[in-house]
Amino acid sequence: MRLIATDCRGSTSRCVIASATLKIFFALAGLLLGVGLLAFLLLYFGQNRLIYPIPDVDLPTDALSGSVTKIDLESSYGLLMPAVLKNGDRGPLIIFTHGNREAAFQWLDEFEALQDNGISILLVEYPGYAGAPGMPSLQSVKQAVVSAYDVARELPYVDASRIVAYGRSVGGGAAALLAESRPVAALCLESTFSSLEKLVSENGAPTHFLKDRYDNKSIVENLSMPVFIYHGTEDTIIPLSHAHALSSAAADATLLTEKCGHSDCPRPWQALQDFLDSKAPAVSASAPAQQP
Repeated sequence: MRLIATDCRGSTSRCVIASATLKIFFALAGLLLGVGLLAFLLLYFGQNRLIYPIPDVDLPTDALSGSVTKIDLESSYGLLMPAVLKNGDRGPLIIFTHGNREAAFQWLDEFEALQDNGISILLVEYPGYAGAPGMPSLQSVKQAVVSAYDVARELPYVDASRIVAYGRSVGGGAAALLAESRPVAALCLESTFSSLEKLVSENGAPTHFLKDRYDNKSIVENLSMPVFIYHGTEDTIIPLSHAHALSSAAADATLLTEKCGHSDCPRPWQALQDFLDSKAPAVSASAPAQQP
């Protein structure tokens, strides 16, 4: 404290007060820096829990009854529901990636109308969800969906040129990553953000240290395939503006809106079928089946 003593101009009491004040200042500064560092560490290393709120459920054993088959994927698993095709023909398949706080098996009963139209379904589970190994991250989710495509294209009843990626909510990020990595015939995005960074920023949170950004808009801008976008006009989780941004970014977009929120929208299967018939007729279930 010699520097402060020199500045006290001979007053011992002033020196004591200045020294105590400086100690308090540094103590408060250290406390604030410590709190700030702790907040940063919690935000940086804990953000996966915010991005991927894993539901507390396991894959029930009775989920694999009937025509549902569990298949191993890189870093996860998938639930396969084949459509009934005649004479061993090959038909279209939709790779479906679900939203947060959900599990793939919870969607098993939602695709009957598509299966009846000859479209097989592959539900991808995320790493760490519903008994899947590993932990979710952009890279592990990407590995899972790309692996799903690679497995699906080798199935004897699937025409590899008629595989469609369909993602809901955060699953739209997974579907976009698949469309960027493999030659899917169409991309379908339901209740999905244009980018996770933009969504986080709109909610007032810092984005500088965001690890998994899921920049769907940038991916869509570079795709030539048709893109189907479905969004609720009453969505307060991911605003409708994100759907408009995605639609504007796509070279060939079809935007469908419904008066619903984020997780209560009716299944758009008829609209999806119409989209495939008009924009990707080779993918449509009504197209002539391919012989193996």
